Amino acid sequence: MDPVSLVSNIVSLAQAIYDQVQLVTANQEKSRHLADRIRQIVSSLARLRSLPRNTQFLESLTALNTCLDEIRNFITQFTAQRSGLLDRAKRLLFAQDHQSEFQEFNTRLGELLPQLNIGLNAQVLMDREEDREDAERDQQVLRELQEKICEELAAQGEHRDRQDHKLDEHAAAIQLVVAKLASIREYVACHESPTRRTSPIPLPVERSPSPSGDEYYARAVLAHKRHELETAFDAYQRAARKNYPKALTSLGLFALQGDCTRQPRDPGLALRYLTQAADAGHTRAMHVLGKMYQDGDGVPRDLAQSHEWYQRVLATDPTDSHAEAKVASLSLLLGQAKATRSYK
Repeated sequence: MDPVSLVSNIVSLAQAIYDQVQLVTANQEKSRHLADRIRQIVSSLARLRSLPRNTQFLESLTALNTCLDEIRNFITQFTAQRSGLLDRAKRLLFAQDHQSEFQEFNTRLGELLPQLNIGLNAQVLMDREEDREDAERDQQVLRELQEKICEELAAQGEHRDRQDHKLDEHAAAIQLVVAKLASIREYVACHESPTRRTSPIPLPVERSPSPSGDEYYARAVLAHKRHELETAFDAYQRAARKNYPKALTSLGLFALQGDCTRQPRDPGLALRYLTQAADAGHTRAMHVLGKMYQDGDGVPRDLAQSHEWYQRVLATDPTDSHAEAKVASLSLLLGQAKATRSYK
């Protein structure tokens, strides 16, 4: 007999005994005691929805089977003759030869309660396991949602980087022209004759004023666009020596990626360049640092540190939607990690 059918039979038989005992008016103390014990059993069984098929609970199932046989025996004795039921019940309860049988059954009912509690505890454990599985499913849904958000953010970030790179190229070209015009004006102002201001004057390179950080950076960007990495690297270095934050960021990327023969991959050097540029207020360096700590690229993976760098981007530029989205997704990740630690 399967556990569910067994429990159903015990409930039905216990209820039948309870109904019969209600008719017994003789020996009030013993009949009331028996009714109370059976009521406890019925109450416990009503809460027990199922019993697991497990050898761990074999003892409980054996006790339930034994009690079922005893209940059948008592129902047979109580209902053998419908006529004169009350008198028969009185004789049964008062007869000396039935006292030991009654007491033994009463004891069996008491022994059954702990066995039922084992089943109830098993049900509680099963419910907890279901709750744990539900929590794991919820966490999986959150992880999938987070991955989707991160993929979308990464796509947005790549698009933003392409746009920023194009803007940098245009800005570099403009800066190069402006810097050259400024050099020409300065040279002309220093060397042209007051009487012949329109006469052309040669501009020897060795006598030209030293290029500014803007001009070096503009040269570097144009060389980078033409994939002349060594030339670009040299120009970035010259611009960085003039405390140009954008050049420091570019040098940091060279050190992080290791694409240039002049600069092999060096995450430690990249971290120093990028941190220096970020401290100077360059938001792109902050973005790169945030991504490094989020991905564990060249540094130990640290979501809290990544979150802090993206927050610094927002503090510098509150309109940066990419940084805003990153802060939101990392806050979700950090909250989920905290909840997981608390659950454990």
